[in-house]
Amino acid sequence: MRHLITAGIAAAALTAGVTAPGADTVTYFGKLGDLYLYQASQDDGAWNVGDVVSLTGMDKLTSTLSPPGFGVAFNPYQAIWTCNQATNGDITFGVLSIEAAGSISWSIAADGGSSGSVTGPEYVPEPVTAILFSVGLLTLGVSARRRRAAGQSRLPGRV
Repeated sequence: MRHLITAGIAAAALTAGVTAPGADTVTYFGKLGDLYLYQASQDDGAWNVGDVVSLTGMDKLTSTLSPPGFGVAFNPYQAIWTCNQATNGDITFGVLSIEAAGSISWSIAADGGSSGSVTGPEYVPEPVTAILFSVGLLTLGVSARRRRAAGQSRLPGRV
């Protein structure tokens, strides 16, 4: 509970620095630990009862952070926020996920309806990780071979 309260305060602070887009959008704007923060905006600025914002394509979603006046339903792969109290302005919401990085599909089912994708923090590219691991193993092998070669030349009877 304390984590969600801290995240809510941080989300409000981060929202103050985000500029409002001119059309229906969902924008990623920050990460606090496993909490990924997003902002949704409608072109007319009004959220009516029954308006829906959804994010899909996530992995291992464990919890959500909802803006005032919105209810949420979620499973490990998607979250759907539904407006249950009319409000104006942009809304800030979050998902608590082990793997929410990368591109996530979004939709806003409101007046005209819109959809798209938003890219959050990226994963460490797997090829780069494999290269770094391989270079490390190669370095260990070369140094072990040098130590072994240096040790064998010191044995009696060897030059």
